[in-house]
Amino acid sequence: MNSPRAVSAGKEKKMSTSWDDVINTAKNLRKTYHRENQSLQETIRKICQKNNIRIDYGIHGEKAKHNGNHWTITLPLDSSQVRDNFTIAHEFGHIFLRHPCDINNEIHRSGERNKREVQANLFAAEFLMPKEEFTQAAREFNNDEQKLAGKFEVSQAAALVRLSALR
Repeated sequence: MNSPRAVSAGKEKKMSTSWDDVINTAKNLRKTYHRENQSLQETIRKICQKNNIRIDYGIHGEKAKHNGNHWTITLPLDSSQVRDNFTIAHEFGHIFLRHPCDINNEIHRSGERNKREVQANLFAAEFLMPKEEFTQAAREFNNDEQKLAGKFEVSQAAALVRLSALR
């Protein structure tokens, strides 16, 4: 897998990414780094190590910043591990889908529901809760979002959204 690179606003032609491209990019990232019976934290660690991505915590969390030769994903100081898992996967989406940075070389949550944010959310959902695996687990657990959340190391809210989206 090619290393992610910074894409500054206006410096590169805008890339059009289809929904299938988003899903396939998430699937390929997971396939490359995740192994059966491996924790999500280990998968994230491998991705970060191989792609020069650092995880940090700060007051202004939920963003990715390109710092010359590496990316830093900043997480909020007061969030849970399962929330952090989704945030990290969401920021991976921005990075690996090569969404453009702002003039400060950052990609941060704007609060807007725009195409890039929806793509990053879809990427995170597919990366953390792959459709086939999640659908099978949902049948096994009788759509119990608490059990699904535990299995996929996400919040119950994320599991419920994924359940609703896949119905």
